[in-house]
Amino acid sequence: MTKASSGPGLIATTLIMLVCLAILIGLGVWQLQRKVWKENLIAAMTSRLDAPAQPLPSQWVALTQDADEFRRVAFTATFAAGEEALVYTPGSALRSDIKGPGYFVFAPAKLADAAKEFADVQAKAKALGVTVAADADTAAIKKAVVDAKMGEAAKDYTADHIAIAFDALTKDAKAPVQPIGAPKVTG
Repeated sequence: MTKASSGPGLIATTLIMLVCLAILIGLGVWQLQRKVWKENLIAAMTSRLDAPAQPLPSQWVALTQDADEFRRVAFTATFAAGEEALVYTPGSALRSDIKGPGYFVFAPAKLADAAKEFADVQAKAKALGVTVAADADTAAIKKAVVDAKMGEAAKDYTADHIAIAFDALTKDAKAPVQPIGAPKVTG
């Protein structure tokens, strides 16, 4: 007859099993906490992506991850040509605005400062010898420069084409913008 052993082998096995049980219970609790976090994240993402785009806040320091993550914003910017990165997407079940396959275009952009941009566009038009109406806005000045320099070739250009052509035509026309009362820059 053999005796059931209760030596170090049984104690070690029991301890290992208890440690494994504690690890598995801990992982189960973590997964339940993660499930609640993920459901809250998906709800926040869905509600913020379905909301209409808001103007970009002027105070960046006021942005917080909890309140502003996934928030849609609208702003005017100038993209750096030739530096785009395309990321393919087959579509999204979470976003109502992305129903089918396509590309996200990521490109470095510079936020537009309307007053500075207007003065810069006016100065570039003047440097190229293009006369524009006194009440012309930035888009009208760009169109006048493109029309004057390209003529009939630019007749079917969209606003995007005009902006690209204007940038190309005025690349070397860097007329300095003078603040009121500043001495005139020469040379």
